[in-house]
Amino acid sequence: QTEVPLSVTVVGDNNNNFVVSLYELESETITVTCSQSIAETLDKAVLTVDAYGKEARFISVCEPVVYDKNGEIVNTNRISLSQETIKATMDVFEVREIPIEVKIDDQGPTNLPDFYYELNGYSCEFETIRLAGPNAAMNGIDKITVTITTNQETAAAGSVLINLKQYIPDACYLAKDQKEQLPV
Repeated sequence: QTEVPLSVTVVGDNNNNFVVSLYELESETITVTCSQSIAETLDKAVLTVDAYGKEARFISVCEPVVYDKNGEIVNTNRISLSQETIKATMDVFEVREIPIEVKIDDQGPTNLPDFYYELNGYSCEFETIRLAGPNAAMNGIDKITVTITTNQETAAAGSVLINLKQYIPDACYLAKDQKEQLPV
């Protein structure tokens, strides 16, 4: 017998106005009974949750699929599982449009004359971010502020890519149609 970790994959389009995330698994691992040679190749068990049409917390009862370390499905004739099905409780969060505020921290060139460049402004590819999360996390968010430090390197490049994930609270998620990188 060996324990393998469980993970969840979400399928089914519940539309771009909601984000589905795992709230709770009935178990974090599953016991697989098999030969020692097979046990050495096991990697994980995956539950596939269908989120089609879901707009509120729901429970999905799933059959675990066991994968080996090469990403291949393990033949169920060669193993037995401690549980035939496992419950996954999923949260569904409504997506909100949150304004993006860009702050420029102009460090100026370090070893170039002051006239080398002058920051006249900036433009962003998009002005809002599509974000979802629990009400407790989302209620305090009226804008997402990203800070860009201008210096010799950014001045020479003329633009910078901002990873938006580093600016959102831990309990929040980007909408699936939201780009992670903000070109400025």
